[in-house]
Amino acid sequence: MSSSGPGRVLLRARSSGRFVPYTQGERQIANSFHPTIKFTREISETEIKFLDTKVYKDKRFHKESILDVQTHYKPAETFQFTNFYSCHPPGVTKGFIKEETLRLLRTNSSKETFEENIKNFESRLKCRGYPTSVIKNTSQK
Repeated sequence: MSSSGPGRVLLRARSSGRFVPYTQGERQIANSFHPTIKFTREISETEIKFLDTKVYKDKRFHKESILDVQTHYKPAETFQFTNFYSCHPPGVTKGFIKEETLRLLRTNSSKETFEENIKNFESRLKCRGYPTSVIKNTSQK
């Protein structure tokens, strides 16, 4: 998290979950490989987004030097969950809801952001035909 400039080393995220140094020239080379895949970089003193997580400095950082975590959705995310009435076994449907609920619990360090994300998740499921009873019974287990 530093400013860019000549000779500065930036960080890139790899799918393995590691941050690896790269230079501005290397990013330009990587962006030339395929017309629809583009590598980007963001520089911030307060937050970093990696995969589905945003790590940021909030009130706890200034008091206790503790970073907070929040679920991050990429701009292209359309939340096209499988329709409830598709031909999937009930275990698949319930497993999907349980796992997404656990992921939201793990990627939100504050109760407020977790509850907001759960509310949005439940709303999106309802839009895909999931009955409220199935959502509530499955996500609370």
